[in-house]
Amino acid sequence: MAANQHIGAFTNASATDSDIMTCDAFGRCESLEIACVTALTGVNTLQSNSMKDGSGVWVTVQYPPGTDVTLVTLKSVVLPAVPFMALRIHTTIQEVGTRVFEVNGKVAG
Repeated sequence: MAANQHIGAFTNASATDSDIMTCDAFGRCESLEIACVTALTGVNTLQSNSMKDGSGVWVTVQYPPGTDVTLVTLKSVVLPAVPFMALRIHTTIQEVGTRVFEVNGKVAG
């Protein structure tokens, strides 16, 4: 039986990109929930990378039929599948102050 667990958090400390979370943290999850619990000033999208160390090209994650996964203040998004090597949050403008995005996952039991 699957159980929800806190996986970690993305933190963006006055930059355009958050820290990176790799499949080491979320690889055992069937799905992820990412919640924005702080105020945002820019448009924040979820990006993925095919390389675990982030050395590949960062691309915006989309839901079918091609809608960018965008994070909004006091809202969460659910990813029903997580076939990614690395994830981060990207914003269109440099955020002022630290922004936190909490990550929870449904872990197969």
